[in-house]
Amino acid sequence: MLHLEFEPHSWYMGAAIKDDRELAAHNGEMEYRWYAVSVNGMTGHLVEFESNTLKDLKKQIKNYWSK
Repeated sequence: MLHLEFEPHSWYMGAAIKDDRELAAHNGEMEYRWYAVSVNGMTGHLVEFESNTLKDLKKQIKNYWSK
């Protein structure tokens, strides 16, 4: 079972998406504005995705699951 330390902004193809835009605006060290995490069904390990745009984040998730 996947336990998240954040309340997801939304879900996409089984990945929990976190909106970090507000935090990124206040923290100069933070590089990415969007973050997603999912569970690899084969290994049970977490798969993490990071992007500056929601569109690109969803594209990464879709490409991961289509392979």
